[in-house]
Amino acid sequence: MTSHIRVGLGGVALALAAGLFAVAPAAAQVDGDGLRVVADAVYRVLPDEGAVEVEIDYAVTNQVPDRREGFQIIQTFFTSIADFYPKAATDLRAVRDDGSALTMTRRALDAEDEAALADSPFAFWDVDLGPNLFSQQTRRFTVSYRLPDGEARSPDAWARVNPAYASFPVVGRGDSGLGSVRVEFPPGYRVETFGADMVRSDPFGATVLTADAIAVPVEFFALMVGSSEFGLSSRPVEVDGVEGELVISSWPGDDEWDAFVERGLVEGIPFLIDAIGVDWPVEGELEVIETIAPALAGYGGWFYEPQGSGGDDAAIDVGEQLLMDLLGHEIAHAWFNDEFSRMRWLVEGLAEHFGIAMARALGEPVEEFEPVTVTSEGAIDLLDWRDPVFNADEPDPTEAFGYAASYQIVSAIVDEIGDEALEETIVALFAGDNPYRPELDDPGPAAVDWRDLLDAAELIGGSEKTEDLLSEWVLGDDDEALLLARDAAQEAVARLGELEPAWVVPDLIPTLLAGWDFHDVETAVAEMTEILGDARALGDDAAARSVVVPSEPRVAYEAVDSMSEGFDDVRDGLATQRIALDRVLAAYDRAESPTGFFENIGLYGTDVDALVAEAHAAFEAADYDGAVAASAEVDRLRDDAESRGQQRVAIALGVVFAVLFVVLLVVLFLRRRTRRTVAGEPAAEAAAESDVAED
Repeated sequence: MTSHIRVGLGGVALALAAGLFAVAPAAAQVDGDGLRVVADAVYRVLPDEGAVEVEIDYAVTNQVPDRREGFQIIQTFFTSIADFYPKAATDLRAVRDDGSALTMTRRALDAEDEAALADSPFAFWDVDLGPNLFSQQTRRFTVSYRLPDGEARSPDAWARVNPAYASFPVVGRGDSGLGSVRVEFPPGYRVETFGADMVRSDPFGATVLTADAIAVPVEFFALMVGSSEFGLSSRPVEVDGVEGELVISSWPGDDEWDAFVERGLVEGIPFLIDAIGVDWPVEGELEVIETIAPALAGYGGWFYEPQGSGGDDAAIDVGEQLLMDLLGHEIAHAWFNDEFSRMRWLVEGLAEHFGIAMARALGEPVEEFEPVTVTSEGAIDLLDWRDPVFNADEPDPTEAFGYAASYQIVSAIVDEIGDEALEETIVALFAGDNPYRPELDDPGPAAVDWRDLLDAAELIGGSEKTEDLLSEWVLGDDDEALLLARDAAQEAVARLGELEPAWVVPDLIPTLLAGWDFHDVETAVAEMTEILGDARALGDDAAARSVVVPSEPRVAYEAVDSMSEGFDDVRDGLATQRIALDRVLAAYDRAESPTGFFENIGLYGTDVDALVAEAHAAFEAADYDGAVAASAEVDRLRDDAESRGQQRVAIALGVVFAVLFVVLLVVLFLRRRTRRTVAGEPAAEAAAESDVAED
């Protein structure tokens, strides 16, 4: 349940208590005069009549004995008895036990006493006991009066009584141990008491509270507060942007309050939806109920989920005062509640900011908290601010400090970043976005904590003051150490971008940062630094030959999103690329290295440059085996070129020598034959002639 402290604790209750104790000494004097007073008071709530009926049954006994002085008997008798009754009482009268009336007269006080009791809600009345009450005589009578319903929004009203609500004080009377109080509520009221302890019973659906044999009646004070949902005047209202039902439940006859709340809902909720940036969050019904219950606990109102609603419905209990900033505060709790954050200071600070903003937008007056400092009364680290244990006798100064400080923090952030940036921050917090990378989910708990707030305010809202504000107002010493670790982790991650800008930081890092897992950030950054160094060296080497490095390791690097997954695939990919690239670069070097006579001959008919280009292309296509194979072929060709050239030269020389040898033989042969023919020419002529003759 979220609440608002703008209205102080039971102003009526404190005023009544102060007035009661102011008159207590005068009542005590009666007890010391020898008059034994038994007083049994009954308070009956009459909602249909708008009043509380009070009857006090007295039994007074004169305990002063007669005494003899010589021949005389001295008798002490009482003519009247004085008691105090509320100034607001009507129909005040006293009757004997036989039904006959007794005279009641308001006691006249001297100027000093009158001034002292001017602010008291009580007045003294004398009840005529006539006839006189002598020693050991007992007189029984009843004093009755009514406490009428006070006017709406009247801080001095002694009682409020209607079919939906009843509130009034009860006080003790009589001598010590001889007074009792009984309070009777009709069926249908849910009753709370504040102050003195009373015993509760529920006969036939009614509520009865009793206190018997009160030890110190003049100090007995209890405030009764009863509420009945059956007596409320309820009606629905329609509001733009709200699909669920909105219901206003007011006290009968309080049309002014009803109209005021309607305006707050009809005009205020659309404003808040727009200002907060998040749709209306209540899926079921929201009922705004007029009641003084929050004020009795020290608050102006509170927002809660009714029991049995299953979390879909919500209700706002708020007092009868017409305070738009208070109503806006409670409406804002539809967004800012325990489901949004377990940090009370953040919930209350945001609700107060938007409540005041709503009131101003509607042209209504606002009342801001007085500024506080970290040394103000009740100051604590706001992270330790929890719902208090209510104690009317000793109000907790931490409450006032907590509300004021929370509002100051939120106001300081808004003053720095503006309403639009605040809206963006809140939207991200509701959506559970990772502020380091909004497309990711925040790995932290569902409810917003101070870490989520700091990350979102800085990274989304652009705040530079939130960390200092948290350090000053919210955090303890142990939490401060986390801030140092956070700063170191963020700086280390920033340096990663300088190592290899083309490689985007993987999802793992924003996940770890948003989860405040700074030890794992340190471990991951060290590993990533080594990887990026290898990647950069690989890229530099590749660029020297205009080789484009395939993206598989970078893609694998950027896809790492958990420590368990790790960077093994990235390392393996880089290692594979390094081996292949080194072979390709070596192929370039081999292809461009000087060649000798025999190597040139050995490489004749081969295209080493084509093989290098093939290796280059295979590497860029991530065909690392192909790149290695093509590079190996370049090596093989260069390695074998000289011997192959020598072989070719040897073969060529052999062929040349063979050809020369054959030519030589032919030449020799031809020369020899020519010589024989020249030497035997006559014989040849003779033979020719012989052949002719034969023909």
